Amino acid sequence: MSSVISANKTYHIMNARATTRRLNLYSSGSASNGMNVVLYMNDTSNEQKWYFDGDRLYPETNRNYCLDRYTASAYLDNADIWKASASDAAAQLVDVVKAGDYCNIRLRTKVNGEYYYLTAVGDANGSGNGKSTASKGNVYWAPSLGSSSLVQKWMFTEVDGSSSGGGETGGTPQKLVGPYVYSGITNDYQSAASTASCSCYPYSFHYGTDFGGRKDTNGTKDTTIKASGRGVVVDKRDNNYSTTALGQTLVVKYDNALNKNGVKIGDVYFRYCHLASIAVEKNEIVSASTVLGERGHSGTGCPDNQPHLHLEATTNPNAKADNSPSEKGGSTDSEKFDVRNVLYTKTSTTGIGKRECMVDHDSPFNSNIYCSHGNAWYSLASFPSYDGES
Repeated sequence: MSSVISANKTYHIMNARATTRRLNLYSSGSASNGMNVVLYMNDTSNEQKWYFDGDRLYPETNRNYCLDRYTASAYLDNADIWKASASDAAAQLVDVVKAGDYCNIRLRTKVNGEYYYLTAVGDANGSGNGKSTASKGNVYWAPSLGSSSLVQKWMFTEVDGSSSGGGETGGTPQKLVGPYVYSGITNDYQSAASTASCSCYPYSFHYGTDFGGRKDTNGTKDTTIKASGRGVVVDKRDNNYSTTALGQTLVVKYDNALNKNGVKIGDVYFRYCHLASIAVEKNEIVSASTVLGERGHSGTGCPDNQPHLHLEATTNPNAKADNSPSEKGGSTDSEKFDVRNVLYTKTSTTGIGKRECMVDHDSPFNSNIYCSHGNAWYSLASFPSYDGES
């Protein structure tokens, strides 16, 4: 047996090609032999929870059944569930092996001299009837498609039992830190002034917080944006953005985040906007040391002389680069919130080094950004201190 995940634990399993979907038992009733296994939009149902005993993956709905390779001619090599038994070991015993930043799920017994790997079909919701290798959202077994193929790569996240925020964890709960070495707040989230009359956005709502990087003692400029913790890039907009309010945009999902009161709130999505450049690709795994890009003034909502980072936060798993509530109207995302509610100030030089959040008193910061109808420093929320490793 070979495995890079722990035995006797329950997991959500996400495909690297479809980061808003998880491995799902497509059930409309009691578990039974031949029930289809598919991709489906992230939710909190038991159909997306899988128990691993070191040898087999069992759906949480009924652990008498397990992930299986269908061997009859009608749906040959389809992924389904079947009653766990020693006689079907060749179609049921799996190893979870390291594959770069992800894992492969492969049958322990070779098929025609080759390892067969769990493989996803596209980025769509599967169905109970679509069991072919051409059915969007279906999952099946196939020989290796090569190390660059994302459809055979999977991310395992432990289910911590919480019913709030998606209930995921990639390890211990994480404290998210600011996007710069020094993160100066220059415009508030939905401040009364900018909500009422700021003309930068089509709906006159500012559902983000603006950050300017601070100058250091030598006068050099800190404009590089880094990730706030461990996460995955779920979307980006780096073309056809010139007529959009927020310009070049990146969306990163951070799992198992803590709010500033230390309470777990599950998965959090950050939307990074007005970027001058983007340094990461969709589906890329990031950590707090990963450079995401450079702050800029792309988009119609940012004047050329006011480069800054407009940062939005939500717990909505449907967060994309093109559906910001600042661009589409606030009612499009009822799960949006002030990003300051989850940011910590990291003041020590250990680990990723200092990542401070502070008030912008203008002169220390490399930015002239302001909303002409209001400046945010007067209403800055406190940021709890975090001095540990990232």
